[in-house]
Amino acid sequence: DQFKSVDVATEGEVTSFTIVAYAPPGVDAPFVAAVIDCGGTPVRGNLRDVTADPEHVKLGMKVRLVTYSLGTDSAGTEAIGFGFAPA
Repeated sequence: DQFKSVDVATEGEVTSFTIVAYAPPGVDAPFVAAVIDCGGTPVRGNLRDVTADPEHVKLGMKVRLVTYSLGTDSAGTEAIGFGFAPA
């Protein structure tokens, strides 16, 4: 019932993942949704810059935080997303 600010590491390792094969219109699939242990804090995010198959994604895989453009709206405002890429 209370929130507090904490520092979260920008590097970590994959503790769980799934390969998402079907997504809503406008969302590229397949992609990897993962849980990353960032120095004791679990963070959920998608993996970037990795092929979405079991040969390229492994439990314990070292990753780092990355940001990327989600697109720009009609007013020219860019949305920025985050994910994790192989370290």
